[in-house]
Amino acid sequence: LENMLDSVVVEDNLTSTSTTSSLSANQGKVLNDTKADKQTAQGGFVAGEGASNYEEGYDISIPGGSGSGVAIGKGAFTPGSGGAIGENVFTEAGGAIGHNAYSMLGGAVGENARDEGSGGAVGGNTYTRTGFAGGWYAHSTDGGAVGNNAKTGSGFAGGEQAKTVDAQDNGIDAIQLGTGTNITPKTLQVYDYQLLDADGKIPAERLLRTSRSISVTLQASAWSDETTQTLTVDGLTMDGNGIISVAPGATAEQRAAARSALLSVTGQAAGELTIAADGTAPETDIPVVVILMR
Repeated sequence: LENMLDSVVVEDNLTSTSTTSSLSANQGKVLNDTKADKQTAQGGFVAGEGASNYEEGYDISIPGGSGSGVAIGKGAFTPGSGGAIGENVFTEAGGAIGHNAYSMLGGAVGENARDEGSGGAVGGNTYTRTGFAGGWYAHSTDGGAVGNNAKTGSGFAGGEQAKTVDAQDNGIDAIQLGTGTNITPKTLQVYDYQLLDADGKIPAERLLRTSRSISVTLQASAWSDETTQTLTVDGLTMDGNGIISVAPGATAEQRAAARSALLSVTGQAAGELTIAADGTAPETDIPVVVILMR
């Protein structure tokens, strides 16, 4: 028996790789003191240097109460029933994962991700209060911001560098889809094109296949050399399409004069339309209608 005891080697360290030596009682205590408990006294879980899931005096009326949450990582802390995973991570009763992530009642995932209310922040350096922010440096107060450097207040910004902000770069309630900045509250913008105004109407320039009628008059006294005259047509572009005709309210005399004049369009410019009389120049005013096509 004495010889057997003499042959036992006791290791008082945690670095040996021996397969025949025994571990000292002292090192067993070290392991016990530093191991992660499967369950804390209040039913939670803590692992990591300085990690804690308990705060004295925490409002026990909050579901779960202090000590019922999970804190894993150096300096990880949750005073409530949340889950904090990573170095210097904090959450009250939500979930926070990633270096320096912070969450109150919502969720924050990513380095420096921050939720100050009950929203969700996913991605490095993201921020929200009660909305959602997803993407590098995405920022949303109460709305949604998705994409690299996307930013909004209580609206929505989707796409890289998509922003709904005022002149001071404060988030506003508007919608921006795609790269661009929408500075007009209550409007919808895609890239640099507004699709809805603050009254919920589509701007005229965004509508396809629409028309606008303009009433003008061919003056009997305005025929140049009795062959041409130029009409002013507001909104006409150099390459815009349209139709010109005698107005429905023209008299029989005016209609007859128009037929005899053999009227034709011979020129077009921004805001102007040139009409030629290939027949007899009318000696009476002729009302016409120009319909601009969009």
